[in-house]
Amino acid sequence: MCFKLGRYQRENILGLILPSMTEKAFIHKYVWEHEILQPAIIRERLQELMDLKVVLILNESDLTGIDRFVYEETVRLLSEVMIGHSNPRKNLGEVLTLAMAYTKGIPILLSDERKLQVIVDAKLNKGSDSDIRIIRLQQVVQWVKDHPECGVDRKTAKKIWCGSCDERFAVI
Repeated sequence: MCFKLGRYQRENILGLILPSMTEKAFIHKYVWEHEILQPAIIRERLQELMDLKVVLILNESDLTGIDRFVYEETVRLLSEVMIGHSNPRKNLGEVLTLAMAYTKGIPILLSDERKLQVIVDAKLNKGSDSDIRIIRLQQVVQWVKDHPECGVDRKTAKKIWCGSCDERFAVI
């Protein structure tokens, strides 16, 4: 999702949307170090949000005791269904992020993985108020349209949506 929202050269969409949607957003350290690498503008914009303390890095090495146990068991559980043997790094960022969200009680995760909510519902959610809800790009674009105060107009929201499907529309 950071790629789809952060790649625009002329307008800092990520910097407008994230602080409007939430007081704090989190990125797993693995995702920051291994997945959000290019284009450089995405890292720059996320770093700006980190400097403002809107985005924080979460690291499993900061977990202790029962939290560490819950995290490791959640990684194991999700790995069984999300990580393939032929490519052990595929979906690793999602697995680690979901495990951290579950451990820390973070109820919302931005992701554009189509089937992620189904997996979360089957493996982690228990039908409570603290269940994890996956927010996809379509929902973010709808939120932008419903909240003009975030600073992104409807025309730009449409370009974000079109740009997620076709790179030619991603010029903002």
